[in-house]
Amino acid sequence: MFDGSKKITSVVIGHDSVLAVEVIKRGGRLSLGKTAKARLSDPRSSVACTNAFGELKRSCVLKGPVTLSVPDTFARILILEFAELPSKKAEALEVVTWKAAKQLYLRPEECRVDYQILPAEGSIKALVLLMKEKEIREIENALESSGIKAKKISTHSLDLINLLGSRSEPDSDASIILGMEGYITAMFLRSGLLDFYRCKELEGSVSDGISELTPAISYYNGRNPEFTPSRSYIFSDNQAFRDSAKGYLKGTAIKVCTDDYLIMEGAASLCKTDQTAILTALGAAF
Repeated sequence: MFDGSKKITSVVIGHDSVLAVEVIKRGGRLSLGKTAKARLSDPRSSVACTNAFGELKRSCVLKGPVTLSVPDTFARILILEFAELPSKKAEALEVVTWKAAKQLYLRPEECRVDYQILPAEGSIKALVLLMKEKEIREIENALESSGIKAKKISTHSLDLINLLGSRSEPDSDASIILGMEGYITAMFLRSGLLDFYRCKELEGSVSDGISELTPAISYYNGRNPEFTPSRSYIFSDNQAFRDSAKGYLKGTAIKVCTDDYLIMEGAASLCKTDQTAILTALGAAF
């Protein structure tokens, strides 16, 4: 290992597989260590997750604690406004959880919530990540059955935003489209902060899934004609989806590759076939 480097294991749960990636951080650059992939019959099945994590554990890649990235369909992303919030973090979390749960017609005790305060004038804005406690707890239990704990849990799209933020200008506007088997997500960043988020679960192939988000994207562009990002990012391993998504975004379309972030080529075969999952794992490591 490089002097001053740090190893982090990122676990990315996908539609039909789980990827474990050993990420080596040295300064602001990354390299890949060991990687392993296990088949997953159902990401919402605790038995299927337990079997997949067990397979990864036997490969000697899955070592804890890990950062865990789950599909966007496991969570809801909200931007909420508050007149004020308690100064104590625990009390503020209770207020944010109550409001987020109420908006989604859930009981607060059913939710696991994390949030980030956004710059705003005249009020307090919070970017809220809400996941159902039961679903996330089942994944944690499946991990713990292999002797592994998750030190951080996030979603694919938020981890990809982390990845872009590590290299892009922090105050830039950007459009981001993520196309995975099972769902698609559209995100618009204003001054580096998430201003719009829509995720749509898919029943068919992701190849023609972009049409599912067309009304929401058109609505945002119509309400924000001044939004003219210089960059648009499309994350997907599906070429047909990438081609169709280009027509829905403003700005120059940029293809993000693992080579943009890695200081050496690790796990070459995985980088070719699982680009989006590898990029998500890198983002989870930040």
